[in-house]
Amino acid sequence: MQRWVLLLCILLTSYWAKGQQNPAQNWKALLGISYLNGNTGGLSMELPRPLFTTEVEALRGKEVELTGYIIPFDGLFSPEHLILSFMPIEICYFCGQSGPETVVEVFLNESIEYTNRPIRILGTLELHETPLETLIYVLRDATYLGEYEHTTQ
Repeated sequence: MQRWVLLLCILLTSYWAKGQQNPAQNWKALLGISYLNGNTGGLSMELPRPLFTTEVEALRGKEVELTGYIIPFDGLFSPEHLILSFMPIEICYFCGQSGPETVVEVFLNESIEYTNRPIRILGTLELHETPLETLIYVLRDATYLGEYEHTTQ
């Protein structure tokens, strides 16, 4: 009987752990890619092509939670379509301070208001090897989970 209880506890714990999201671990995986120069999408010039790690590939098509900063693009903020950056706008990819692996294009199910505080987003991750019209990472069917509240223990 004790074995069955122990086995049930182990199974429930592993099931519960799989359902949890860890934004820091997700970003760590997304940031850990490398690039290979090559012809991308039939263009005559060579562009860096992302080489996704097995850790990133394992996230493809999965629900992923990320914490980051909204980056207005085209001079505007769109309440359902935004760019989420691992870093604040002052040091983001579009300012030339980091790489394309530090930003994610997000398509939200509902409108949100712009904030300069970090936010939490949950969505289905797409990976793009030839990012000509989109970023290398895209979150679809995304949900705004609220502002990130940093707590110290």
